Amino acid sequence: MVGRWGEDRVLIRLEDGRALEAPAPEPVADFDVDDRVDVYFGSDGELLGWYLPDKKHGVDLRGHADEH
Repeated sequence: MVGRWGEDRVLIRLEDGRALEAPAPEPVADFDVDDRVDVYFGSDGELLGWYLPDKKHGVDLRGHADEH
């Protein structure tokens, strides 16, 4: 996890060094910069969601439009 990005976004650093911007609604805003995050992608590379295993919460984007 890299940190907050705007009002309701988060920046996640992937293992390969890329940065990923993702939605982070208020209920999942409780995270620390060094928290481990699991990121889920569909077969087409679309972001399906992300999860903070140590905090036991995340964002499921399946079936939801990611409005930016």
